[in-house]
Amino acid sequence: MALGWEEFSLIELSELRAGSAFKTVFQGKDAGDLPFIKVSDMNASTNEFAIRSANNWVSWGDARRMKAKPFPSGAVVFAKIGEALKHNRVRRLVRETLIDNNMMSATAREKIISPRFLFYLLSNFDIASMANGTALPYLTVSVLGAVRFLIPSKTEQERIAWALSVYDDLIENNTRRIAILEEMARRIFEEWFVHFRAPGCEGLPLVDSAIGPIPQGWQIKPIGEVFEVTGGGTPSKAEPTYWENGTINWFTPSDLTSSRSHFLDTSGFQITNLGLQKSSARMFAPYSVMMTSRATLGVFAINTTPAATNQGFITCLPNAEAPLYFLYFWLRQHAAEFERHASGATFKEITKGTFKKLPIDLPPAMLRRAFNETVNSMMGLALNLERQIRNLRAQRDLLLPKLISGEIDISAVSASMEEAAE
Repeated sequence: MALGWEEFSLIELSELRAGSAFKTVFQGKDAGDLPFIKVSDMNASTNEFAIRSANNWVSWGDARRMKAKPFPSGAVVFAKIGEALKHNRVRRLVRETLIDNNMMSATAREKIISPRFLFYLLSNFDIASMANGTALPYLTVSVLGAVRFLIPSKTEQERIAWALSVYDDLIENNTRRIAILEEMARRIFEEWFVHFRAPGCEGLPLVDSAIGPIPQGWQIKPIGEVFEVTGGGTPSKAEPTYWENGTINWFTPSDLTSSRSHFLDTSGFQITNLGLQKSSARMFAPYSVMMTSRATLGVFAINTTPAATNQGFITCLPNAEAPLYFLYFWLRQHAAEFERHASGATFKEITKGTFKKLPIDLPPAMLRRAFNETVNSMMGLALNLERQIRNLRAQRDLLLPKLISGEIDISAVSASMEEAAE
């Protein structure tokens, strides 16, 4: 036991409480001014330190009628049932918020524990390991509340939380900067190619086309005539030589849905050259656009290394006619259309054959190149910031268990961080 640390149960450290069920009629972006967080809001694109926004809101009056008590700022929330519980995503609220009945919250008893330290304590704990049930795992207050933790003094808790929050604050700041850069690039794309206000297009007459009015001089072509697309495949999992010591990045849809990044340097799994040769997976060049084509359809990312994917993708290969960022933002702009053309009983999927026949509206080549050049520096900065975030997360995740357990002394860490800041 670390010197001076004491043992407490989680129920002694915090108030544990489940969320509330709300009828859909009470929910919506304009339904009120009280945020209502669902498990689906707890995805990886949400900042890891705090939930700052919600897709649904309710009114205070409806909350009172439902006898739902909001959770305070600083409360720690996590899934308590089902598949989402296995992901161990822990979030910290930054304002008074309602959560749904598939979630649970721990509110610090501040005489004993700092709210920020509680957040990091639970971030480092495998909450899912305390679940009951196999087909549908679930947490109970009594079981989770009985778990015991060693914690230091309040002063040391604050110092540990400060050291870790330095990383999270930098991550959050970079995340906001990336969002601004992406929004700027997206707005330029819409201004030029959706509202037809690209430089030199002012006053051009609109002419009818297969997809509606377009400026005179623009073209409509099938996707398959403009850029190449490729699919993917999965090497046999029963053959170790297809996987062991693999060096080829091999992406699955979960790589994209879990990161929600614009760029991906590495994949969760790598395959060998033999695995590539013995499957329908196909290698494609760096800076192609990967699009998930089934189940969660229409998630996009740009690979930064030669890569392959499983069969859940359509990968689009940029060229002179479809420069990278024109292609990337055009695809994102039309994601809903791709979903409308998907089919399937078990899950929706758009096939390569269907995708290649869809129309793409092409402004003059000079405008496509100009857009690419205009947003290139923005997206390059976004890539650098995403890489910084990945490095910061790796450093924080290495430090977190050692600080929370008392394995390393916070005094040494604080001194080195203060020196680095000078």
